[in-house]
Amino acid sequence: MTNEAPAPDRRTVLADASIDIVAEHGLRGLTHRAVDGAAGVPVGSASNLFRSRAALIEALAERIEARELTVAASALTPTEDLGELLARVARFAVDLVVHHEDLVRVRFTLFVAWPERFVPGHRRFRAAAQQGLAAAGVVDSERAAERVVDHLDGVMLHAVTVRGGQAPGVDELTDALRRLVG
Repeated sequence: MTNEAPAPDRRTVLADASIDIVAEHGLRGLTHRAVDGAAGVPVGSASNLFRSRAALIEALAERIEARELTVAASALTPTEDLGELLARVARFAVDLVVHHEDLVRVRFTLFVAWPERFVPGHRRFRAAAQQGLAAAGVVDSERAAERVVDHLDGVMLHAVTVRGGQAPGVDELTDALRRLVG
């Protein structure tokens, strides 16, 4: 018996290929045929699974959220130590920019193209941040979570665009978050 992870299902493979395509070619490059080629699957596979371009983009958006939540899992674990929580959240944002830059870039591309699609995910992430901040004793945790999430999005956007992939240091970002929380 081996400890190998199971191979990803076809939907995941195609959604990951879609992320790669949009990261490299923008939304104009996203076609069923391009996804088939990038995923190394027979022509027609993507269109069989995702009947329309809208369905393909929806799968792409779902995959981005799933991958980001995987990276965020430890950051959002509640703790009573506010400093530890903010440091974990800062590490999460830096990790996304440094190790998952394409994922962040594609998410922001889709934010601009279909902001309403990302409202539910944004609310889920903000609610998790609010719960974490409340557990750490922040009095107005709802408002603080809004400031933290907005700041993180701005930092990540700048890091993958105008700063050419350069993320702030974890300590610097933690200090900024601490000032936002109050």
